[in-house]
Amino acid sequence: MDLTSLLTIDDDTEKDKQLRKAFAPYSPSITVDGNEFMCLIILINMTLPRKRLAHCWDISSAQKLWCDGSYIEKCLAEVYWYHTHNLKYPNTKVSGQRLRAAVNDAYPNVLSSANLPHDMGWSHDSKKVNLAKLFLTKFIWDGNETTLGILLSQRHAFWEKLVIDFGLSRDLLNKISEKLDDEFSLSTVFPEEISEYSKQVIFCVNDEYISITPVVSHAVQTMIHQLRYPIRKTTITHNHPASVSSLVSAVAGNVQVLDYPPLIRKNSHHSFLKSRRDKKDCFDYRALRSKAFRNALKDIVKGNMEPTLRLRRKQRVAALRVLRKQLILWIAPMMEWRDAEKDVNDRLLDTLEDKLIGLPLEKLPELVLELSIKFHQSIQFNQYIERYAFHPELMEPVKNQIRWLLKYIAGSQDNEEVSSQYIYIHLQNLTVEDASSLSNPYITGIPSLTALWGFIHNYQLRLNKLGSSVEMKSVAWFISDYLAVKEKKLPEQSILTSSNGFFRVKRSGIIDGNYCDLSMDLVIKMTIEEGCVIPSESEFMAALPSRFAGGTLLPPLLSEQSQWLQCYQSCSELFSVIAKFPSSGCWIYPDNGSLDCFDTLTKRLTEESDLKPVHIGFIGLETPKERTNATANKHCFAEPCIGVVKCKNAMEVRLDGAKHYFESAFWQQTVEYRAILMKKGHKE
Repeated sequence: MDLTSLLTIDDDTEKDKQLRKAFAPYSPSITVDGNEFMCLIILINMTLPRKRLAHCWDISSAQKLWCDGSYIEKCLAEVYWYHTHNLKYPNTKVSGQRLRAAVNDAYPNVLSSANLPHDMGWSHDSKKVNLAKLFLTKFIWDGNETTLGILLSQRHAFWEKLVIDFGLSRDLLNKISEKLDDEFSLSTVFPEEISEYSKQVIFCVNDEYISITPVVSHAVQTMIHQLRYPIRKTTITHNHPASVSSLVSAVAGNVQVLDYPPLIRKNSHHSFLKSRRDKKDCFDYRALRSKAFRNALKDIVKGNMEPTLRLRRKQRVAALRVLRKQLILWIAPMMEWRDAEKDVNDRLLDTLEDKLIGLPLEKLPELVLELSIKFHQSIQFNQYIERYAFHPELMEPVKNQIRWLLKYIAGSQDNEEVSSQYIYIHLQNLTVEDASSLSNPYITGIPSLTALWGFIHNYQLRLNKLGSSVEMKSVAWFISDYLAVKEKKLPEQSILTSSNGFFRVKRSGIIDGNYCDLSMDLVIKMTIEEGCVIPSESEFMAALPSRFAGGTLLPPLLSEQSQWLQCYQSCSELFSVIAKFPSSGCWIYPDNGSLDCFDTLTKRLTEESDLKPVHIGFIGLETPKERTNATANKHCFAEPCIGVVKCKNAMEVRLDGAKHYFESAFWQQTVEYRAILMKKGHKE
């Protein structure tokens, strides 16, 4: 977008709207080459509230302001409050502090401000939010993204002549340039103390506890706003946006965040299985309705869309993977039905469904042809994919995938023996109420992985207080049910005020957030110190923490399930239980793919429906140091970062086998220089 095209808009109201939008911090920067004078006019006028000015290109209004030295100095004073990371987000009670951090090196497969160009925002007194726009607003000039503040601090001759010709005195220009140069040369500025309103999170790093204050990156927040469909987003509302930052003010308090809940099927496992039995139907037709499945069929049938042979092969392989995955989901009820039936071999084998349920496992591959026909009959009544039913280009690929699938199911019951020196505990059917689904300031959906590890670390401490010598190495996470909670949380009355000698307790202001209720299973891998006794199951139960991701954690009711914790030393025995998990839920798996920039994130989230962004850790903006009001001996400000996880269906995990599960499903916390990240657990 360029300024010239916007200035040609005939309707004045629409022109003003589009110009203000183009110079807003949430919009991609606009090119101003050839219209530098009008750019200056707009920047000056934007320092006024919109109600005081009819049009932002009014030259007379801009000239009055520009010749008012005291007014320009007020704008200049707000440069002090420019930041790279916003300490006032989301709690505006934090005051008198600013933070500027130099961009650190990017970490592999983790996204943060290090993956973006250096960018600055503003947060201070809400009355002065417009004054900050003069030297902060970004635009593109001479092929580079810049601001008026940067250009004047660099003493660029063209812009110096422009501002002087418009009426700025040489003395004031020198003062402005010196002030801007002094401020922009400060690459790192950190508060000497921590505000009582700033959050602190405690981590154990190298057997030492440090406290971390998470701070949101202006660059990342701006990038999230600039991402477009098909990226899924929702909004977090702030009631006093100008008090938060220039960016939040520009979007009227409606901050956009990525919205990616886990892949949980709506119908509960038991009700769905019952309906399948009642209808004598062991197929899940929802698996054949997804957009990814339709695209896969299209790619297989029209496999010559890519320009090179290598890309065509890559496209076909990816399409066949999607086809296989959806076929697994399609026949998942059959596998669950077989698990639930006690006497499957006593059934009459009249229909395909009866054969799938009643035949011995080793005979399932004999049903390849019948199941292939059933597949094509199933899709011929779907208006979006009916043209692919019995398509000659699909007949052989579908038959091959079904043949592989039935052979794999036939052999999947003979789980290979996986040796292990570890002890595993399986926590079953845990319920969490009001957990924070806003895993970091950029993402809502799956709760934070660092919260998962915080739960594990707390569990270890509580166990060891009971006299155990347990070290928890890693954890696997299965979410069986998920429900987003829409209501706002009303804070407790906690502020004591007095009026005319009477005291009363007020509530603090609402800070918007997203919450969820979920049901989950955890498999924790641990070691016991040599010579020590393994804690009993009752001790494991007694030490269970009562909080998870900010929510209340509850075990199952004793009337429903008294033995909700099991201890295993045999991997095969544990996997025989895990293999029967319902297909309605999903495992949260570490992702093995590459993630090097936000364009890659957008592409992968669009192409791979089972990938979800999540808070995966913190990157320290400084070396931990002693700081006033810290809850630990050392403290640092850190930026939350974005990673991706794979929501893997329970049936896929079952077919992958025990070895793959124990090598790929577990998470552990790692420390790399200044970064505290959740990564795939080490192999045994």
